[in-house]
Amino acid sequence: MITRRNFLSGLVGIVCGALKIDAVETKTRQQEIREASEGYLKGFLESYVDRMASCSFGDEMKKNIVYWDGHIDDWNRDPKNKDKQKKNGKEVVVQGYFDIYQSCLDIALKGVGKPINEKEIEALGAKVVLIHRTMAKDSYLFQKKNEEVDGAYAKWAKDKVLRFRKIIAANITTNSADYATMFRMTFKREEAEKDFWDNQNKVEEELYKTFKDSLSNGAWFFGGGKVDETQEESKKLNFAEIRKIYSSK
Repeated sequence: MITRRNFLSGLVGIVCGALKIDAVETKTRQQEIREASEGYLKGFLESYVDRMASCSFGDEMKKNIVYWDGHIDDWNRDPKNKDKQKKNGKEVVVQGYFDIYQSCLDIALKGVGKPINEKEIEALGAKVVLIHRTMAKDSYLFQKKNEEVDGAYAKWAKDKVLRFRKIIAANITTNSADYATMFRMTFKREEAEKDFWDNQNKVEEELYKTFKDSLSNGAWFFGGGKVDETQEESKKLNFAEIRKIYSSK
């Protein structure tokens, strides 16, 4: 005999079961979005590092690659397998940039549908500075700790988190596993270009300005102009990437 109590218990069980299925499906979809985003980022960042290192003023990128090329960690030295332990400089630098972007993606995926947590963004800023400082061991851009650089990097990271969140929210119920397609489904071309000039480029300009301002007098004399040129090239590459996304339909 089905009593009212049994009926209500069964109904609650069905609803809870449906919610669990939705949660699993959402988690699976988030994983798909993560994999699509990470796959795109690896390709873009490898191209970015190549292009920046090949510039006549790309000394910093070249120095980072040269520093790590053939490097062996002291804690991991093994005379018998020395060649296998040698690092590939370009791979280390690309991985460093990837870790920075991935950290922003992690925060975006974790906070879908929630307001930005400024303390979390502050911690993210400190994290990406540490990743960049570790990767850029031989760079004069990180000669000394600078709170303005940390603050500008936090703004840069926040901009990345907000953009990732928009892409995730716009695609959480779609089935696309291609980042460029998801990007186009989130932004019309004119919206993407406006977002670039209003947000992405502005926070990057501010970040590079703090890099330049943090240089010692000697480094500024020789490197200040190169920082400007590097930022200009980065702007060109980033904007070209947006155009490429809309031309790859």
